[in-house]
Amino acid sequence: LMPFFQQMLHSDSEYFVFENARTVSGDTSDAVTSIQSGCLPLNHEDGRDFALNTTLATEFKKSGFETISFSSHELDMEGTKWFMMYDQLTSNFDHVFSPKNTMEPLVNGRGQNDLAMGKYFKNWLQERMQKKEQGITIEPFFAQFYYYNSHDPYFTDKTVFPNITSRRDGMLMTVDKSIENIFQILHDAGELDNTIVLGSSDHGENCGTRVRYGRLRDWNVNILHPAVYMYVPRKISEKSAKLYHNLRYNTRQLISTLDLFPTLMHFLDIKESKEDDQRKSKHCVTGFNLLKNIIPPHRIAWSFPGVSSSKKQKSGLMAMHYGASSSLMNRWGFPKHNGMSVIHYHDVIGSLSTNNETNLPLTIDKWKSVMQNMTRTNDKHVLGSDMPLAQEFVKSFAAIKLDCMMNKYNPA
Repeated sequence: LMPFFQQMLHSDSEYFVFENARTVSGDTSDAVTSIQSGCLPLNHEDGRDFALNTTLATEFKKSGFETISFSSHELDMEGTKWFMMYDQLTSNFDHVFSPKNTMEPLVNGRGQNDLAMGKYFKNWLQERMQKKEQGITIEPFFAQFYYYNSHDPYFTDKTVFPNITSRRDGMLMTVDKSIENIFQILHDAGELDNTIVLGSSDHGENCGTRVRYGRLRDWNVNILHPAVYMYVPRKISEKSAKLYHNLRYNTRQLISTLDLFPTLMHFLDIKESKEDDQRKSKHCVTGFNLLKNIIPPHRIAWSFPGVSSSKKQKSGLMAMHYGASSSLMNRWGFPKHNGMSVIHYHDVIGSLSTNNETNLPLTIDKWKSVMQNMTRTNDKHVLGSDMPLAQEFVKSFAAIKLDCMMNKYNPA
C-alpha cells in the first residue's frame, strides 16, 4: 500500500526510517508541539509558554532561511483550542499556502487534496530558480508541509488510484504518493542533493477499530508509534562519517519525537545559552540530538499531556517507553515484548478509577520533580540508589495492570 515508504525503509544509503519511534501523546496539539519545540512541558506556566513560543519556522527564520508553509487543512484555528497549530503553521513564514489562497476544493472535511499541494511547491521552486538565473541572491529555504488526508473520513485521489475501494487503503496510498511527490519535485528542480528532508506523523492509530478519538482515551503502541523518517543527501552525510553512523544506528533504537527538534537545530549550528538550556531542562522533558548521540539501548522516553492539558487538569494518561535491551525488562513484572507501560493518573500517581485501585504516595508535584531528573536519561538514572522516589514511580507502571496495553487492547 505504501511502496515509497517501503523503499525508504529498506534503503541503506540516504534514507533513515526510525523503526522504534514514539510520540508524546495521542493528542495532535501535544504531538505537533513537541516536534515544533522539542519541549513536553512539565508545568502550565514556564514549560507551556516555552513550548508554545518555540517553532521550527522561528528558528530557521532567525538563521537566515526563507520559510514557506503548505497546509492542506483550512487555517481557521486562530482563537480556538487549536490556536497553537495556527501559530505553528503561519507564524514567521514568508509564504503560506492553504485552501484559503489556493482555492482548491475541500475533499476531506476541511482539507484539500494533499497531492494538489505539490504543484504549488513546484511553482514556488521554479520562481526561486528564475530569481537565481536573474542574478538575485536567494537564501536557503525551510519548507513545512502539513497534510490532512489521513484524517477521518479519509480521502483517496481516484484520478491516481481509480480501482481502490477501501477508504483506508486509498488514504494510505495517497499519503505515500504525497511523500513521494515532494522528493520527485525536489529532484526535478535539482534541489534534492542539497536538501535534508524530515517527516513525521503526529501519532499512530488503531486501524480496524470503530472507536473514534480512542487515541485520546486509551493509549497503546499503535497509537504512540508515529512514522518518522529522514533523508540526508550523501554529499552532506559524507562530511562526517561519525554523524552518519550515529543516525543509522539510531534508526533501530528507541527514539522520541522530542528528538527531532534538537536534531534539526544541529544543522543550523544553534547553541542554546546556558540559561535557556537550564530553563528548558527545568520546565520541559526534552530529547536527544540523533546526530551527535548514540541512543542507549536502555533509554526511557515519556508520553503524557502537555499543552493540551488545562491548569486544573489532575487526571490523564501517562506512558513510559523503554529500550529493547533495558534492564527494566522482566523487572517488577514489566511486559516482556511491549516496550511500553501505561497508567491512568489522578491527583495521586497510580490512583486508578478502577476496582483494582493502587495508591502510591506520589503526587503530581512530586512526579514533576522526578521527571526533571529523568529527561534525556536512561534506566540507570531510574534504578540508581540516589533516586528512590523515581524507583517507586517506575514500579507503579509495572504494578498496575491495565487493559490498555497492546496485547490486551480491546476497545469497547
